[in-house]
Amino acid sequence: MLPPEVRVSIEETGRNTYLAHVETGDRHEIMAPHSFEYNPGLLVNIEVQQWLEADAQRESGEEPGWLAEYGQKLYGYLFGDGQELANYLKGWSEANDGWRLTLALHPSAVALWGLPWEYLHDGKRCLALNNVWIQRVPWGLGIIKAKRTPLPLRILVVIASPEDQADLDTEKEIAVIQDALDPAVVEGQVELDFLESDVTL
Repeated sequence: MLPPEVRVSIEETGRNTYLAHVETGDRHEIMAPHSFEYNPGLLVNIEVQQWLEADAQRESGEEPGWLAEYGQKLYGYLFGDGQELANYLKGWSEANDGWRLTLALHPSAVALWGLPWEYLHDGKRCLALNNVWIQRVPWGLGIIKAKRTPLPLRILVVIASPEDQADLDTEKEIAVIQDALDPAVVEGQVELDFLESDVTL
C-alpha cells in the first residue's frame, strides 16, 4: 500500500502572489485554497544537495537555524500553519511509512520551480530527511493509475557488448542481476531468463 499523497497545485494570481490548492492524490480538497506572497530575494546561493547531505550526516540531526527557518517559510507557503495537513495525515505512521508530496506548478508560477522544496521543514524536522517523498510534476497532468501486472513478472535480460567499447565482464553483470533479483525469484514473483546468444550494438 502506497503512503498517502498530498498534491499542491500553485498558480500566480498577481505580482509575486500565488494561490495554492492542497488536495489528496485523487483530488479531494484537504484545505481551502490559500494565497501567499513570495519574495524572490529570500533564497540566494543555496546548494540544495550539499546542505541536505551535510544535514543527513549531522549527528545531532538538527539543521542550521537559518536553514530550518527557511524550510518553515516554504512549508508555510504550501500549508499555512500546517494544522489541516496534520489532521489529514493523523493516524498514519509518518515515522515508518512517510507520505508523498507532489508539486504541480502552473506555467505562470515558473519563478517557484527553482526553489529548493527539499528544504521543507514543519518546525520539527526537515521533511525530505524524514520519509517524505517530494516530487514535481507538470501542470495539468492527470491521474495515472498503475495497472496490476499478474505475477510472476517475466524478465528477459539481454547483455550486449558493443564492438567499439571495452569488453564487458558479462559474468559479473549477470551475477549482480541474479543477486538483486534472487529473493523475488525464490518467492515466485519474478521469472528471470537470459538471452544466450551474443548480442552486439
